Amino acid sequence: MCVIREWHRLPACDDRQDACPTEAARTRITIFMIMAYKRSDRVGDLIREEISTMLVMEEIKDPRIGFVTITRVAVSDDLRSAKVFFSIIGTEKERDWSLEGLQNASGYIRRALAGRLSLKHIPEITFRYDDSLEYSSHINEILKGLKTGNR
Repeated sequence: MCVIREWHRLPACDDRQDACPTEAARTRITIFMIMAYKRSDRVGDLIREEISTMLVMEEIKDPRIGFVTITRVAVSDDLRSAKVFFSIIGTEKERDWSLEGLQNASGYIRRALAGRLSLKHIPEITFRYDDSLEYSSHINEILKGLKTGNR
């Protein structure tokens, strides 16, 4: 949704080229975007921050969880389930170990979220590996190869 806050029209220019501003300069519109966030997006952001804090403060003491980064949280519209996407730098075996450790800690995480967030229902948490970083690095390699002429 856009809301127009200001509208200014500069006077028309005379015949001199140096005194005539461009059309964009004659009309100045300041538009403020009002972002309409859904509640599920806001709750997802809160969950992402809290789980990240738990990982940084080492409140989750599972040795299988490596250097994990929570990338995003997708919460359903009814706030009953949440998919927590994470990334990890390491091998596929380390990724699988971290996923297993996070899934085992999901009950503890859910209880901790219940104490930290003031929600009527804490969503059921499932963890998913986010491969978007690997995909973007793969695309960058392809683009670099095209730029240098190698395919």
